[in-house]
Amino acid sequence: MSALDVDYLTKDELTFELKSRGLEIKDDSTVDELRKALRLNKSIYNQSSALGFLVDLDLQLELSMCEDKLNSVLSAVHSSASCKRKCLSRLHHVAWRLDKLLTFSPELYTRKLELVMKTQNALQTISCNSASDRTSSTAQISDTALVRDSSSRGSSQVFKWKISFNGKTPLHDFLFSLEDYRNSTGISDSELLRSIVHLLDGEALLWYRNICSEVSSYAGLVELLKQEFLPVNFERSLLNQIKSRLQGKTESINTYINVMQNLFSRLSSGVSESEQLDIIMTNMSPFFISRLALSEVSSIRELKDVCARLELAKNKCEFRGFLNPGDTSIIPDVCKVNNRPSASAVISARAFSTLKQHDLDFDLLKSDNSVAVGNNNKLCLLGIVCLPIAYAGKVEMIDFYVCEDINAPIILGVDFLRKFDLCQDIFADVGNMLCHESMNLIKDNEIHLHEAAEQAAPDALSRAPASDELFKFQASVLALEGDSWYSGMFKKVSAAPGKFPDWRVIEERLYKRVRNSNPLAVDCEWKLVVPESLRNEVLKQCHDRPEAAHLGVFKTFKRLSQSYFWPKMINDVKRYVKRCQVCLAHKSVNVPPPGLMENPKKVQRPFQVLSTDIIGPLPRSYSGYKFILVVSDYFTKYTQLFPMRSSLAKSVVSIIENQFLMRHGIPQCIIMDNGPQYISNHMKMLKAKYKIPNLFYNCRFLPQNNPAERVNRVVVTALASLVGTDQRHWSDNIHKIEFAMNTAVHEVTGYSPFLLTFGREAVLSGDWYPDRELSLEELQFVDRDLYASMLLHLKPLFEKVNAAIKKSYHRSRTYYNKNRTQVEYEVGQVVWKREYPLSDADKFFAKKLAPKFKKCVVQRKISPVSYELQDFHSGKSLGRWHIKDIVKSEPDN
Repeated sequence: MSALDVDYLTKDELTFELKSRGLEIKDDSTVDELRKALRLNKSIYNQSSALGFLVDLDLQLELSMCEDKLNSVLSAVHSSASCKRKCLSRLHHVAWRLDKLLTFSPELYTRKLELVMKTQNALQTISCNSASDRTSSTAQISDTALVRDSSSRGSSQVFKWKISFNGKTPLHDFLFSLEDYRNSTGISDSELLRSIVHLLDGEALLWYRNICSEVSSYAGLVELLKQEFLPVNFERSLLNQIKSRLQGKTESINTYINVMQNLFSRLSSGVSESEQLDIIMTNMSPFFISRLALSEVSSIRELKDVCARLELAKNKCEFRGFLNPGDTSIIPDVCKVNNRPSASAVISARAFSTLKQHDLDFDLLKSDNSVAVGNNNKLCLLGIVCLPIAYAGKVEMIDFYVCEDINAPIILGVDFLRKFDLCQDIFADVGNMLCHESMNLIKDNEIHLHEAAEQAAPDALSRAPASDELFKFQASVLALEGDSWYSGMFKKVSAAPGKFPDWRVIEERLYKRVRNSNPLAVDCEWKLVVPESLRNEVLKQCHDRPEAAHLGVFKTFKRLSQSYFWPKMINDVKRYVKRCQVCLAHKSVNVPPPGLMENPKKVQRPFQVLSTDIIGPLPRSYSGYKFILVVSDYFTKYTQLFPMRSSLAKSVVSIIENQFLMRHGIPQCIIMDNGPQYISNHMKMLKAKYKIPNLFYNCRFLPQNNPAERVNRVVVTALASLVGTDQRHWSDNIHKIEFAMNTAVHEVTGYSPFLLTFGREAVLSGDWYPDRELSLEELQFVDRDLYASMLLHLKPLFEKVNAAIKKSYHRSRTYYNKNRTQVEYEVGQVVWKREYPLSDADKFFAKKLAPKFKKCVVQRKISPVSYELQDFHSGKSLGRWHIKDIVKSEPDN
C-alpha cells in the first residue's frame, strides 16, 4: 500500500481504510480529518480490532461496490499524469478492499477472485504507461521536483559524503560505501531516499529521474539499482571469479579470507558458510592446504585461527633459518652421522692434571689441554667430549659431559680403585664363569656365583619393602581363627621358599607377587595376603573410610588389589558393597524397577470408572486459583477441569459431588492416589452417601493405574504453551483446554470423548449450520425418532471402543513388562523404600545430599505390586508404596 495517495480517496473509501485497520472514527468526521488520520496510521493494522468490522460487512454489496469503482477508474484513465496517479491510488484501495473481504461461499469467492485479477491487470497496465510517459518527458522535469526536502538535516549530511555513482563505476563498491556512511551518521532510510539524488551522477541520475515516483523505500531503490546496472549474468560471472580467486604469494591469510568474504557478500542468492569454507580452502596457498589436511575446520572463524597459528610458525621457521653444511655443532653423534664439523671443548689445566693422576691413557689428548672432537675443529663451547679410553688392551670411546664452572677436580662415576664383590648369573650366560680370568681389570675382585635354588626369582622385597601403612597382623592369630588355606600356604612357603618363587614370608606375614602390566603403576608387585578373619576389616578400610568414599565394586577392588591379595577377592568385594548400609541408602538403582503391569480393568460403559487427581500448587492466578482438580472417565476419556483456590478435602469432595456426579451419575469405582484429600472422612462420607462400591487408592505416583496422571501431563503442557510470560494468567484458558481435549480424537479409542459421551460430535463454529439467517418461525426441529435411531449405533461403537482399550492396554503392558521382573515381599521382611525429600534452604538441607532410600519393614501386602510399609527404627506407618519404589535389603556387614 506504499503507492496509496490519500488525497485522491473519497470519504467512503477513507472510512473503509481506517476501519479495516482497526481504528475507530467519529460519524461526523470530515474528509480532511479522515485523510489526516489515514496519513498518520497508514502502516498500522490491528487484526483483532478490525475483525468485528470485516465480519459484519455485506459481501454482496461490497463486491458490487468494488466492481463499480474498478469500472469507473478504468473509464477515467487518460494521458494526464495527475489523473493516472489518482487512478493508481483508487486501484490500490480496491485491491486492499478485496483482500480484506472474508468470503465463505464458493460463488462469492469466485467473483472476488475475478475482481482481484482484473484489478492487478489494471495496476500493471497503468504503471507501464506512466513509466513510458516519464521517459519521454525527462528533459521537462525540473531538478527541484526531484529533490524533496533538500533543506533537511539528512540532505545536508548526504551532500557532504564524498561518494557518487554515475552508472559506470562498480555498483557494489558504491553500495558498500553508502552503507558505511549510513551506519556511521545514523541517517534513516527515508532521509537517505530523499537525498539520494545528491549521490547520483550521469546515467544513474537520468535513470533515477525516470523511476523516482515508483520508488517507495530505500531497499526497493537498491534492488532497482542492481537490476539496472548489474550485468545480466552478474551472479554467475561473479561466482566463477570467486572460485578462480587464488591466494597471492605475498598475501596474508587474513587479507585473503576477508577479500573472499567481501566477494561472497555481493551475491544476492547467498552462499552457505560450508560452501564458502570449501571454496576458500581450495584456493589457499599450498602451504596451508597441506597442513590443513590433518585438521578438521568447521567454520571460517576457526579457519582464521588455525591459519594464523600456521602463518606464525612459518614466519618463525623462516626467521630462524637452517644449518649450513660448513657450520659446526656441539653434538658429536650428529656430526659423525652427517659428516659435518663438530665443536671442540676445552679442559682446563687443573682438570687435565686430575685425569693424568689416574693413569688414564688418552691417545688424542694434546699438551695444549684441548680435546679435538669430530674432524679436529676446535671451539670452546659446552657439549660432549668423546674420548678414547684404553684399558686391558682395548680402546673404548666414552662420552664425557663438559659442564661449566666445576671447582672440584673430580670425575663423577664408578670408582674402579676400590674392591668389588661381583655376583655372576651363569644361567644368563655360561661365559660369565670365565670372564674374571680373561679381564685383568677385575682380577683383584671376589667372584660369587648364585646357587641354583636362588636362580628362579630375585628377592624384590629388599628393593621394595612393604609400606608401613599396610594393614598389619601376626601369623599367630591364624590358629585362633581357623583359616586353613592361609595357615597351610604360610607353612609351605616358610618351609620351602625356593619352590614358591612368587611367595615370601617376611616378619611373620605372607606376601604374593602379582605383576602389573602398567609400567607407570606405583604399587608394589608384592601384595600382602590377608587371612579370612581380617578381610572385613581390610574391606572397611578400602571402602568405608573418607579416603575410599564408598565407591563401587570396580574401584574398591582396584584399590584393594594395589596392596592386598586373597583368593576370590572380587566376590568378597561384590558381597561387601552390596550389603553396605550407607550405599543402600544413598546410591541410585541402575536397573529397571520391579513389578509387572497387571490385567486391564473391565469397563463396559461411560462413567463406570472415574479417575481423579490434583495439579498444583500453581502460581496464584488473577482469579485467585492455585490448584486444578482433574476428573476423567476411564471409558470415554472425557475430562473435566475445575480450578480451585484451595485443595482442602471439603472443597475437593464438594466439586466431585455437585459438578460431576450430579451431572453424569454415580460410578462403580473411583481411582485416586493416597493424598490427604482422598483418604479424608469427607471422601468416605461421599462413598457411604451414594453407596459407591469401590474407592481404589493408588500409591504415591502410579500413572499405570491412574489415568488422571496421564491427563495431568497434557493439561500442564497445554497451560505452559498458552500462559506466556505472566504465569498468573494460567486460569484464563483452562476451560478452553478442557474443550480442546474432549473434542479431539483420542489415540486409543479412535473417537472424541465428546462423541462417546453425548452421542454426537461437538459443533465448533456457527458456520456449520447451513441456514443461519432463518427466523424463529422457520426453525424446524429434527425428528426425535431419527435421532433415537442414530443412538442405536452407540452399542456397537462401545464394543469397538472396549476392544481398542484392551488392545492398547496389552500393547503398553508388553512394553512396560519388558526387562522387568516380578518380585514379591513377605510381611515382616526388611526392605529399602525410595525417599522423595524436598530441599529447604532455611534448614541448610539439599535433597541431592539426602539419602535416597529409607530402611523399612513390610507391614501389609495389599497386592502383588503394592505394600504398606512401616519405619524400621520407629515403627511408624509410612503408607502404601508401589513395588517400583521398594528395593530388597541385604544383611548388614
